[in-house]
Amino acid sequence: FIHCTFVERDGAFVWVKDAHYADDDAFYESKGRYHLFKTCNVWANNALKAAGIKSAAWAPLHGAVLHHLPDPKS
Repeated sequence: FIHCTFVERDGAFVWVKDAHYADDDAFYESKGRYHLFKTCNVWANNALKAAGIKSAAWAPLHGAVLHHLPDPKS
């Protein structure tokens, strides 16, 4: 799924320089465009589906992505 959605160059994903929320995260060039109906949460939900993990029908917000996952505290 990741190889189908991220841009690769010379065998590595293309990192977007200076695009991050904090010092320990990163953004990468993707195939396709980001918009109201195709958010990072929709991408994460689709990645879970591709891995065969139960997920939401559509997940524009993080709560929908996490709703079907087991609680890591239990």
